[in-house]
Amino acid sequence: MTARSDETQCYCHWGSEEELAQLKVPDVVLDPDLLRRTWDAPDWDDHGAVLRRILPQHIDARVGQHKAPVL
Repeated sequence: MTARSDETQCYCHWGSEEELAQLKVPDVVLDPDLLRRTWDAPDWDDHGAVLRRILPQHIDARVGQHKAPVL
């Protein structure tokens, strides 16, 4: 799943066209900072497509922050 190919976003969220392009390619691991900025940005044209793109990695990052208790 990817962001739509015609998706755009302001420069203040991305810093480069290359970062926005990463959202349009499936299975590319996103930099944690880009992942956070993507999650926080409210003004996507197709918010659902963007969320479907980042949600698997976002969940992995959140779950990875919690350590399993040592038994």
